[in-house]
Amino acid sequence: GLALIGANQLEDSAAVFGDILIKLDKLDTAEETVQGIDGLSQAKGVVLNNLGCCFLKRKEFERARSVLQRALATLLSSEDSSDHTAKIALCLCNLAKTLVQTKEFDTALDTLDTAITYIRDTPHMEEHYLISTMKAKALVAASVKQFMEAIKIYEEMVVILERSENDDEILSVMANMKAIASELSKHTPSSGATYLRMVEARENEVKARKEARSRISALELDLLT
Repeated sequence: GLALIGANQLEDSAAVFGDILIKLDKLDTAEETVQGIDGLSQAKGVVLNNLGCCFLKRKEFERARSVLQRALATLLSSEDSSDHTAKIALCLCNLAKTLVQTKEFDTALDTLDTAITYIRDTPHMEEHYLISTMKAKALVAASVKQFMEAIKIYEEMVVILERSENDDEILSVMANMKAIASELSKHTPSSGATYLRMVEARENEVKARKEARSRISALELDLLT
């Protein structure tokens, strides 16, 4: 019976109910349900994060920001677990997306920077989470004309991707780097043009390497058949 259910279990049960309400698109009821949960369980933080994402998709940005800030505070105060830092990192990323929509770019950059730190501190998180968060930070930096900061982030991304030999993703990043170089050229023509030539030279090297790897793979396949 209910008398045998511990406090954490009651909180988690209410959080599960809140998640069900979100899936049924009953967001107001879900928010009331989650707000009624005492304590700071991870389950409550996760449901608040999911609720905030729903408001973000609905373009209710102020509401999304408020809910995601509560989600983050809850997750930061909840007990540690194997995926604790991962949940905090993802919540930070969602909050940053919302802050971009509310034009709070400096805060968004700080939030993404904190998310990157949490992702780096989570060994089992896949590389694409780190890369996508760094890419988001670079795009926000570029949007507020912090071109050197954006370049710095992209350069670091290339170093990470070189380790995993992910040529396709490297070329995607370099396309963004070329776009930044073009923007930089409008403000400092000489520096922008020099950096653009450097990126194009590196891009050609990656394309040649990718082509060589493709030929080697084809040759190895022929030898096996």
